[in-house]
This record gives sequence, structure tokens and C-alpha cells, in this order.
Amino acid sequence: SFCFFVCNLWGKAPSLDTVMQRLHGLLQGRNLANELQDTQNDDAEFNIGANYMVAYPNTHLCQNKERTIRHKKALPERCVVRMANVTESSDGKQIAYVVPAPKNSSAGWISLQRDDKEPYQQTKTILGSSAGKAKTYPYALKRKALPGSWQVNGLYTALHRAILRENANLRSRQVGEVVAGQECFILELSLDEESDPSQARLRARVSTKVDDKKLVGWMTPETKERDALLDSVNLVSEKVIEDHKQSLEARSGARTSVTGPIAPGGMLPWTVNGLYRVLEDGPLRWDKELNSTAKETMPAGTVVKC
Repeated sequence: SFCFFVCNLWGKAPSLDTVMQRLHGLLQGRNLANELQDTQNDDAEFNIGANYMVAYPNTHLCQNKERTIRHKKALPERCVVRMANVTESSDGKQIAYVVPAPKNSSAGWISLQRDDKEPYQQTKTILGSSAGKAKTYPYALKRKALPGSWQVNGLYTALHRAILRENANLRSRQVGEVVAGQECFILELSLDEESDPSQARLRARVSTKVDDKKLVGWMTPETKERDALLDSVNLVSEKVIEDHKQSLEARSGARTSVTGPIAPGGMLPWTVNGLYRVLEDGPLRWDKELNSTAKETMPAGTVVKC
């Protein structure tokens, strides 16, 4: 067996709306043409639950998948949106249901593929410094997930109480609930269009533990008011290492370790078969005793199974 150090990252996280607004502000100062020209770092595909930047001005949201009923306001370029669904329309185009960052903005459907016949394509952004090299970016959104994105197989902390249901439909049978501080492993992300067709909702199928029993159900990771019920930090992603370093820098003095027996009725913060990411370099020992011989060093960032 072995020992490793994992530091608690509990703390008040900014709301999802705050995170997305900050992203929107940061993107305003970046060179959009250069961003779009660089496609080598693009993701392989668009993913549900991720945040993306609008690549072109006059990107219109539509109320239906056929994109025949448009919302009055178009999305500005560099606006941050969360993707709630990706599918194919009846005319064979890849479309997405997106939720803009501002709370007073309407969610809706857009075509992800550039098409000059689409209303929002009337204003073209031509990239490249010379006519011979000029080209257009092929998607309405920059295909690179931004910070604060949720992802399948990610582990997240519940920020508030949330109801778990049998399936993605908000009206399906309740099977349990999660409370603030509980860890939820995302198994699947989907969209509930049945409960309220005019206001589709992003839904997450999660696995968690209640009273040492495994519980699986569907929850809403964010409310229709854009308030997050799940933290946006993936507890098994490399982002937690950066957060941990910043936390240590903000403290005065060195981190302290506490050893001793578990109090009667006390609970360990780790579970058997749980996945964890090591936050600091530490020795991997031959035995469970802390003074046993170290056989190698386990670097920060390593994912381990308890």
C-alpha cells in the first residue's frame, strides 16, 4: 500500500454567471483573427457542457431546430456561451443549443457550420493578412473549450442542494438528492426538451454516494437563472494543481499535516475505488507506515485509485 497527500479545496466558488462574465471580459482584449487562424489547438469536436466563444458577429439564436424562428437579438462575437446539446437538423447540418453568459439573454439553437445562406453569416470576417492566404473559420463558435466547462467523466463538487431524478426529464420520478459539498461524477450530459420546449435545460447524469450507498440520477448542473449547482472545477483535472499552488501562496507559513486516530463516527474524505489526483510531489512507500522505505516519488498531477 502507499500514502499520498491530497489537500482540501473547499471554499466559496464564484457563481457560474460570474465565471462566464469574466471569460467574456478577458476575450474582448484578445486578437480574434489570430485566434481563429490558429486551428491546430482546436478540440476534435464540440462537447456538451463546455463553454465556447462566438467567432462571428450577428450570430442569431433560433427558437427551433429548423432555425425558422429567430430571437430578436444576435450574439456578438467573443460572447461566451455554454453548449447544452449538439445534434443534426433535418437538413443535415450540425446544430447546437447554447446558453449565453448574460442572465438576461435567451438560449436557443444555432448552426455550427458556416453557411453563407444563414442570416448570421451576412457579415463575414476574412482572416489572413494577404488576399492569397485569406480564409474563413468554418464554425460559428471557436472549437476550443474555455475554462469553467463541465465534461463527462469529470468529478465536481455540489454547491447547493439538488434533486436527482430517474431520467433527464425534469418531471421524472425523484430517486434522491445531493447536498452542498457532495462529490458528483458526471456520467452523461444531455438536454431536457420535453418538460418545457420553450426553455430546454442542460441535465447531468451523475454518480454519487449517500450514506455509503451508490446513487445514480439526473440533476440540473445550473438553474435557468444561470446559477451553478455544480462547481466548475473538475477535481481530477490538472486545473486543481494550479488552484492548490495559488492557495498555498496565499497562506502564511508552510502547510501543516495532522495525524491521529479517526474520531468515533468520523468519516474519511476518501473512498475505496475512488479516483484522486495528487496535488504535490510525494513519496510512494512500500508499507502503510509513514516512516517505511520510499520506493519512488509520485509527481503532482498523477491520477490514483484508492
